[in-house]
Amino acid sequence: MALVGTLISWFAFMPYFGRRTIYLWGMATMCAILMIIGILNVKTSTHSIAYGQASLTLVWTFVFQLSVGQLGWAIPAEIGSTRLRQKTICLARNAYYLIGVIANVLQPYFMNPTEWNLKGYTGFIWGSTSFLMLVWAYFRLPETKGRTFNEIDVLFAQKLSARKFAKTKVDVFDEQETAVIIEKARE
Repeated sequence: MALVGTLISWFAFMPYFGRRTIYLWGMATMCAILMIIGILNVKTSTHSIAYGQASLTLVWTFVFQLSVGQLGWAIPAEIGSTRLRQKTICLARNAYYLIGVIANVLQPYFMNPTEWNLKGYTGFIWGSTSFLMLVWAYFRLPETKGRTFNEIDVLFAQKLSARKFAKTKVDVFDEQETAVIIEKARE
């Protein structure tokens, strides 16, 4: 399912939809799936509910690769300023790996019957972190689809709200905007 989600993302989503749009819809869907998994844990004694939780976990994997999983590579490469792009990508990947280590250490404790034994209630924990990321992305993640690196630099220099990136017209040859970017780079 992860491979199919990746291929659909590459060929059907990323060329036609904006990064921000895909990220927000993906994160909202994953949050909902995780919360449903947590809610269903009330009746795990019923085998069909347990199978439903397992199926939702697979659907979550598909949605992750369809949306956020692929954008974890694209967004840091597009967002960083031209001057700081390499450092931005390195910091983003290092943060990803660090969070991955923490999550992979915690997950066995969440699921282990001799430890915290949260079972499906783990969905509430990961669903909450998904919700926090959704809120962050809504306010802070700009749309970069169809923008050149120079246009993105101009939009950041204008201190434009992330939600306005997609609709704002940019003239990269405007001398005043270029002067603002050069001044910001010197600071």
